Amino acid sequence: MAVALFTTGNTLMAHDFEVDGIFYKVISVANREIAVTYRGREFDPNNPPRNYRGEVNVPATVAYENYTYRVTTIGENAFEGCYELTKVTLPNGLLIIDRQAFADCERLTDVDIPATVTGIHDRAFASCKAMKHVVIPASVTGLGDYAFEHCEGVESVRLEDSSSPLQSGYWGVSFDFPNVKSAYIGRNSGGWAATFDATYSWYANGKLEQVEFGPLVTEIPWGFMSTDCFNVTTLTIGANVTHISDGAFSGCASVQSVVIPDKVKYIGANAFSGGFWEREMGLKELIIGQNVQEIGECAFANCKQLKVVGVKNPNAFTIPENAFEAMTYMNATLYVPIGTKDAYKRTKYWVNFQQMEEGDIEAGMKHLTTKGSADWHTIDGIRLKNAPTQRGLYLKNNRKVTTTGL
Repeated sequence: MAVALFTTGNTLMAHDFEVDGIFYKVISVANREIAVTYRGREFDPNNPPRNYRGEVNVPATVAYENYTYRVTTIGENAFEGCYELTKVTLPNGLLIIDRQAFADCERLTDVDIPATVTGIHDRAFASCKAMKHVVIPASVTGLGDYAFEHCEGVESVRLEDSSSPLQSGYWGVSFDFPNVKSAYIGRNSGGWAATFDATYSWYANGKLEQVEFGPLVTEIPWGFMSTDCFNVTTLTIGANVTHISDGAFSGCASVQSVVIPDKVKYIGANAFSGGFWEREMGLKELIIGQNVQEIGECAFANCKQLKVVGVKNPNAFTIPENAFEAMTYMNATLYVPIGTKDAYKRTKYWVNFQQMEEGDIEAGMKHLTTKGSADWHTIDGIRLKNAPTQRGLYLKNNRKVTTTGL
C-alpha cells in the first residue's frame, strides 16, 4: 500500500464524503480505510482549495453511512496551501503522511506525529515555517525527498531511538533547517540519510550547537558533520557506537571536549580534523575509549589546542605519525593506563608525546586545577580576571564548566 501511495495521481485523492468539515477518500473498502484529503475532484496547485483553517482534529475513526472507517492516511495535497491552518492533531493508527500533505502551511505549528506512522513522503511538511520542533517517531522507516524543505523556524530535531535504519530519498529529512540549534539522533542512517551537509542539512548557517547520539546508534557515517557545524559546542557520542567514519566530525571547530566511548574500535581518517578547509579546531580535551584499535591518518589534525589526551586501551597500538599535530606531541599530556607507560613509550607514534603519565584517565584534567575557589581559568590553566564572556569549556572551583557566554 505504501508504495502505491507514493505513485498515485492527484485525482485519486478527490474526496468521497465529508464529516464534520473534514474531507475523506476511501482507499480500501475491504479494510474500511480512508484518507484525509482536500475538497473537490482535482487539486490545482495554482488555486488550492484551502478549506482547512484554525485548529483541525483528525479522528482515528469516522462513521459514515452505517460503516466505521479507520483513518490511516493523510492524503496527497490534503492540507497543502492552507495558510490559515495553525494546528493539526493526528490520530494513533495513522500510517502514512503522503506527498505534500502539509506543504506551504506557513502558520502550522508543531505537529505531533503519531508513533504508528511508518512513512512521511516527499515534501510532506515543506515550507511549514512556523514549526519549531521536529520529532520523527521510531516507527517511521522512510522519509521522502525534501520532507521538511524550507522549515526556517525549526530549532530542534529529534530522531527517536530505533534499531531500524532511517531510509530516505536523496534530500531526506530536510534541505533547509537554517536555524536549528540542537539535534538528537537515535538511529543509524540508511541510504543517503547519512550526512548533515548532503541530507539533513542541519548545519545550514552554522547555528547548530548541540548534537547527541542515542544508545542505538552504532556508526557515525562518513562526513556526517563535515561542513559548517563550526558552532557545535556539545557533542555526545552514544555508548554503543563502534565505528567513527572518515571525516565524521571534521566541521566541529567549537567542540572543546570529546569522549570516545569504550565500544568504539575505529576512528577514521580526518575524523576530528579541520577538514578540507584546514580549519583550526578548538578541541582541548580528548579521552579515547579502551577498545579503540585503529586511528586513521590525520584523525586529529588541526587540533592544535589539545592539552589532555587520555588513552584507556591497556594494549598499546600503532598510530600514524600525523594522527596528531606536532604541537600536540609537544604540548599535550598523554595519560595512559597504569602499568602501560613503557609499552606506549615503545609504540609508534605515541612515543612522540613529550609528556606522558600513568593515572586516572577519566580525571584527565587533574593537572589543571584552580587555587582560588572563585577563580575562573581557561582549559589550559590560564587565569581569567572575570567570568568568561565567550561560550566554551572552562575551569571553576576545580571543576569543568561549560558556559554559554554572557
